[in-house]
Amino acid sequence: MIFDDASKLRTHIDDEALASVSQASWPIVFAHGTFDLLHYGHVKHLAEAKLKMAGALLVVGVSTDATVPKGPGRPVFSERQRCEQIEALRAVDYVLLSSDGVADIEALRPDLVVKGADYGEFPREYLSRYGQ
Repeated sequence: MIFDDASKLRTHIDDEALASVSQASWPIVFAHGTFDLLHYGHVKHLAEAKLKMAGALLVVGVSTDATVPKGPGRPVFSERQRCEQIEALRAVDYVLLSSDGVADIEALRPDLVVKGADYGEFPREYLSRYGQ
């Protein structure tokens, strides 16, 4: 089973998860998305996100099924399947099952927030406060 105690998956940002990431004393890069139909563009985006800061931890928030705004029949893959796909990527250090990306950013306080070029609704104040 992929989700054992050594898993990269976190279902929420609790004090223990926050402490394990914060104590690492490495920069934190945060990316968030649905990642329903995972494709090369997603993989490349996450790999490049990891490289934006030397030695960074890449934390990826994956939207819960209830928060996917893609329309009828979506998501195609369950939140668990989508988390497993992201978790399998070499560049990813932690996967966070996320119902609110902005709240996750406020709790995690990453050094850099990265979003795909097609994402236009992310609150700009967070991009300027936490990175680009």
